[in-house]
Amino acid sequence: MGPNYIFLCCSSIIFLGSANLDSIHAVDYSVENRVATSPGGITFNKQIGEEYARSTVEAATKFIWNLFRQNTHADRKNAQRVAIVIVQNLGSPNIPAATWGDEINLSADYIQQNGGDKRDFSGVVYHEMTHVWLWKGIGA
Repeated sequence: MGPNYIFLCCSSIIFLGSANLDSIHAVDYSVENRVATSPGGITFNKQIGEEYARSTVEAATKFIWNLFRQNTHADRKNAQRVAIVIVQNLGSPNIPAATWGDEINLSADYIQQNGGDKRDFSGVVYHEMTHVWLWKGIGA
């Protein structure tokens, strides 16, 4: 065995190990419309849709990590999943969303009130994603 063979083996192990780390830290994004037959749920499905919602959440995550200079997995809050859940309302038609941990509840009433405007939806998602990725104290 020559030094080139040993170098190649070590490099491969390091590369595979780092690729495996990335998959461990991957975030699972889900979108669930719990009120799909309500006017706001229908508007969400027709005007926004699950694919757009998921891509917006992913884009917001990248933007926030970049903004907060969270360039490595060690810099980031450890959230394995982020869920967008469309619910009927959050107590008032003027409340667009609320976040608890890694789950963002979006109001179908608010979506209906705004006609399913994608720019408004994106702004709400970016705002709520900030709550998801903020550290809330030591070890949080």
